[in-house]
Amino acid sequence: MAAEGEGTSAPGRRALWRRLLRLGVTASTTATEVQRIIFVNTIALVAGATSLFNLLVAPALPWNPPVVLGNAFGLTVGLVVLALHRAGRLLAAAMVISIVPICVVGLASVVNGAALGAQQFLLVSAVVPFLIFPRQSRYAALAIALVAALCFIGLTYLDARQLSDAEIMARNGHQLRIDSVSIAVLITVIGFFMRRIIMTGDAGVEAARLRAEALVHNVLPAAVAEALIADDRQPARRYLETSVLFASVDGVASATLSARAQIDLLSALFSEFDAACRRHDVEKIKSFGDVYMIAAGVPTPTRDHAERLVRVGLELIEITRAVARARGLALSLRVGIHSGPLVAGIIGTRRFVFDLWGDTVNTAQRMQAHGVADAVQISAASREQVSGALACQARGTVEIKGKGPMPTYLVLGSGEGARA
Repeated sequence: MAAEGEGTSAPGRRALWRRLLRLGVTASTTATEVQRIIFVNTIALVAGATSLFNLLVAPALPWNPPVVLGNAFGLTVGLVVLALHRAGRLLAAAMVISIVPICVVGLASVVNGAALGAQQFLLVSAVVPFLIFPRQSRYAALAIALVAALCFIGLTYLDARQLSDAEIMARNGHQLRIDSVSIAVLITVIGFFMRRIIMTGDAGVEAARLRAEALVHNVLPAAVAEALIADDRQPARRYLETSVLFASVDGVASATLSARAQIDLLSALFSEFDAACRRHDVEKIKSFGDVYMIAAGVPTPTRDHAERLVRVGLELIEITRAVARARGLALSLRVGIHSGPLVAGIIGTRRFVFDLWGDTVNTAQRMQAHGVADAVQISAASREQVSGALACQARGTVEIKGKGPMPTYLVLGSGEGARA
């Protein structure tokens, strides 16, 4: 039974200790602020426990009213700090645990003389404010630290009373030893929490960096994202062997859907398109309205750029059909592809985008605009690229705005050779 009682009490003590250390921590508290709060609570608990111990052993020692009063005050301060944290008054707790010890130690040094060494606690008081005050109160932390440092210097060098070592030990040897141990403990605790705060900050910075890099990779092609992250912003570059695809979803505007429902529909559809781009290793460039734009051969060159886009275009049509059936809507997809040279690069310095320019882009968009529902229409240049891998059917000459009559082809699917 005793063993069972001990087994259940240990977790209870750990839970109590954890609750005391985390007094003042809420769900919205940042990781760095959590470390500051735990640090302040630790100092309050250590100071309170030390003061309580001194009060308990005081009856067995020569009566020293200032020492007893100081320890009673130290215990009170520790409890007040914990109560302030529990009430959510973090700045007030930081002020109390920073200012009150300076006053108490200063008074003790004046009453007992600096030779007893109580002013050594002021060295701790000169460091603590920098660890417990929030960033917006850094000037208050600096002011309190300077006061502690100046008090230490003044009490050390301006005390006129000179006591021998024997007199010091005779008057308050026990308290001197307790003070030395307390200072050592406090310095160790400060060092430990300084490391934790620094490591927490470093971890936060690293997590933010990884999130930023992931975001950049989500909006830019991998090669461009890596160059941008490495601060190697390259100028717009010309690519000779590329293909560009435009796909337009027809039937969204005519459907009896609210604006919100239309956005939800396009979001679901384009999310499926994104997955298809990843499967075929091609680059989504952007989407605007009900139009989706993809490229291959840029920014990473590839020999089968046209074939990749044709295959992904065929899959986009199947995805659109599946979504239309699932939602009971009359949707179709017009896909147009053209191959040729273009210029690509990043636009802007904020909210930047990777975009493409050139006649190849314009012609691909015309292929889509003059295309056929649920079909992939390609130009003669793209047909030459996919000949032998995909079967195509000549659609004939189509009047393309801004280009005049152009021969175009509809992709039938995989096959040996192409039918003109």
